[in-house]
Amino acid sequence: MSDDEREFWFTLPKHDAYPPFPGSFEEGERLFLQQLEETGSLDAVNCLIQHYRLHRREDLARPKLEQLIATAAHLEARALFYVYLGQSYERTAEWEAAIECYRDAAALEPCGAFAAYYAHNNLAYCLSVLGRHAEAEPLCRLAIRIAPARPNAHKNLGLSLQGQGDFAGAARAWVAATRANRCDSRSLVLLERLVEVRPQLLDEVPGLGDELDECRRAVAGMLRLYRAAKNGEPDPGEDEPGGGGLERSV
Repeated sequence: MSDDEREFWFTLPKHDAYPPFPGSFEEGERLFLQQLEETGSLDAVNCLIQHYRLHRREDLARPKLEQLIATAAHLEARALFYVYLGQSYERTAEWEAAIECYRDAAALEPCGAFAAYYAHNNLAYCLSVLGRHAEAEPLCRLAIRIAPARPNAHKNLGLSLQGQGDFAGAARAWVAATRANRCDSRSLVLLERLVEVRPQLLDEVPGLGDELDECRRAVAGMLRLYRAAKNGEPDPGEDEPGGGGLERSV
């Protein structure tokens, strides 16, 4: 394995771009609806949908998204609104409805990479939740081809492979996800659980033990860096193997 393949990348957690509205729910809804009416911008859509999400008003978010889908002039916007609608159904564990939304988004071609990635990735995740792992796998691989630097599809590929009994493949996918973004520890947690119940994988998968240790050091180092940044402290430095890497946007 080359040095480049062993490098860990990261994206520091960003502050919420859409903080909670300081007033009442009704005041916030009125303001964001007005902004959407006046500008028609994606930023205005995001503010409104985030407001509904924070107040758990998916019953209001969904009709607005359906309206936006019906009136969207551009394919990319329509696909993105389908993804948002699918996420709304995910938040209430309505998996079949979410799947339908993501399928509708994925069917809108040609479409931009951002919406296409999340349509296929999120569709794969929902299918895996329902145990339909074989259907999820090719969708994950397609999402990885669209944006290999994003960790989500690597993580979900691991879930689909684990569900099909390919534990070695799942382990490799979760290592890849951790390398893609060591700020996101979810794949490391999944990998550690898998190795805990199937310790023989450390012998069956060449180099897995070393990769697991590298993932642990990378995630721990990132956590130290994040805590230092949050507390306004100097960079603690990272001299452990696997601790390097430059910021990569996801």
